[in-house]
Amino acid sequence: MPFKLERGSLSKQLRRLVRKELGAAIEALHNSSAPRIHDARKHIKKTRAIVKLLRRPLGKRYAQEDARLRDAGGSLSDLRDAEVMLQTFAALQKEFPALITPPIAGKVGRALRRDHRKAQARSKARARQTLGLLKRSRAALPRRVGEVSGFRVARRGLTRAFLRSKATLATLTSESCGDDFHAWRRRVKAHWYHVRLFASRQPSIQARARRLKALQAALGDDHNLALLGETLLEHPDGFGARTTAVVLGCIKKRQHVLRRHALASGRRLFASKPGAADAVVNRWREAQEIEKPR
Repeated sequence: MPFKLERGSLSKQLRRLVRKELGAAIEALHNSSAPRIHDARKHIKKTRAIVKLLRRPLGKRYAQEDARLRDAGGSLSDLRDAEVMLQTFAALQKEFPALITPPIAGKVGRALRRDHRKAQARSKARARQTLGLLKRSRAALPRRVGEVSGFRVARRGLTRAFLRSKATLATLTSESCGDDFHAWRRRVKAHWYHVRLFASRQPSIQARARRLKALQAALGDDHNLALLGETLLEHPDGFGARTTAVVLGCIKKRQHVLRRHALASGRRLFASKPGAADAVVNRWREAQEIEKPR
């Protein structure tokens, strides 16, 4: 079942999606050869997006469930970060071949591969720890989601995520710190997941989902570059002053381009009023002719 709503009861579909995503995450971590960490993290993030959509009706239960899912995803970030650092550095070298020379690339690449091997060695233990958290969520969360779901609460949740992303964007410039851009990325991603839920067979909403996907991907690239920079700064003796300065300079140049485009795209996507977020749910409801508002 794809991550989208079809015809039928909203509460039943959200309950089924939460059960499906948690089950898929657990299955990925049970993999006998090696835990599929990346797959598990994606399923956890989708589950968290639904929980955030229903934040208010979940009440006190929201903080408990969101914290558990956040901890589950965070416990798997070690290997994800190590893998992404290798990919990010390879892309940066391709972007700036005249600056990141073979000796520099060799020095940084060896260190990153060493970190990746260490993260791989820890991955199965981390997966076992995470399984316990996910199984506790699967035991009660789907039922609770089904109990509190409804058309009005979903519409309010989607609008809230839209406004939070728009408000964060208003505080940003291309010179803002990496943490601020990462906070915006998390909010954009939550809004993207919400729009995806309601985009079935609606071309205009599907187009918005595609633009949001591209935006959060660019912000993800910016965050990965920031992590790479932090890795270099944490071990200055291991890389040397010249190597560190060259790679950090390339990171800054690439981030400047990414942020300029992300800000321009974000201002277009979030230029509309909150009613535009309401419309995402309203159009889906009209098209599907499902349950009446609570």
